[in-house]
Amino acid sequence: MDFLRSIDLSVFHFFSDLAGQAAWSDAVIIFFGHYLAYLVLLAVLIFAYVAFRAGRQSHGYAYLVALVSGLVARFVVAGGIRFFYHRPRPFAALNLPHLLTETSYAFPSGHAIFFFALATGVFIQNRRLGSWLYVFALLIGLGRVAAGVHYPSDIFGGAVLGIAVGWLGYRLCLRFGNKV
Repeated sequence: MDFLRSIDLSVFHFFSDLAGQAAWSDAVIIFFGHYLAYLVLLAVLIFAYVAFRAGRQSHGYAYLVALVSGLVARFVVAGGIRFFYHRPRPFAALNLPHLLTETSYAFPSGHAIFFFALATGVFIQNRRLGSWLYVFALLIGLGRVAAGVHYPSDIFGGAVLGIAVGWLGYRLCLRFGNKV
């Protein structure tokens, strides 16, 4: 376990050492760690709206199911884990400077679990858009590591759980969708 913890800390320091180097790099880290999430969410909502307007209800519903899966992943799964497992944020545990401030526990990353669940749900319906959402989810996660609010293992755990919840949401929709 100490070996994995040392890898986690090494990767964390690699990315978090990027912060504080220059104003432009801090702005990029803050953009990826905070603001990109809003743009991704807006894009998915726009894709759902366009799908409904174009008469492709199955696509629109798939985007909404992916969004609901992300919300369940973030608030039910991540919230449940954080209720029982209290991992402090790296900036608090290591007493380091940070670019973003969070007050909740670190594991799993709420951003990672939400955006990987969303990407998985969208990927099942639209591989091209879903692939881009996976890239954006990874960039958001790396931005949050560089900003000092997550360890890489928080992002990895959130990604694995998010992918599982996104897939499960799709499977449940297939099974019970015609009854809703």
